[in-house]
Amino acid sequence: MSTPDSNPPQLPPIPVYGEYASPAQAPFPPQQQPYAPQYGQHPYYAPQYGTKPPLRTADMIISIVLLAFGFFGALSGIGMAFQLEYAMQVQHDDYGLGAYEATSVVVGAQAAIIASHLLLLLISTPLTIVLILKRKISFWLPLTAGVLAAIVFWIALIVVIVADPALMEALQTPSQF
Repeated sequence: MSTPDSNPPQLPPIPVYGEYASPAQAPFPPQQQPYAPQYGQHPYYAPQYGTKPPLRTADMIISIVLLAFGFFGALSGIGMAFQLEYAMQVQHDDYGLGAYEATSVVVGAQAAIIASHLLLLLISTPLTIVLILKRKISFWLPLTAGVLAAIVFWIALIVVIVADPALMEALQTPSQF
């Protein structure tokens, strides 16, 4: 038969309300504190130590689709920029204005469209890939680049149309239809 221990292990005193606990009294060592979810966050979704955040499959698919649309949109925009003089000539022919004389505004608009489309594509593609690899929300980047490219394209097109006085006069006169 064993005899009861006459000296039970000595535990540090439990702090009372208002006192700070010493590191020895803490239930976990400081480097192993359990994760406390933020306000409004369900504890089930709390990240665990040594694990990556969950893969955002829908975001990744949407981002890749938007990048593909952006690539073909950039090719289309650049192609349209090269055909800008021809499109203006077609408008002059439709309104019976004669030959279209290209100005420096057309060259500037072409340069702006080509540079913006290439630059936005070359910036958004690697940054989107980095965001996908870091498992961050990434669909906003190619979407924003596409919106910016469209804004630049339409502003450049409007500037070219407004800079042509003969076409503007023809557009302001009422039609015979």
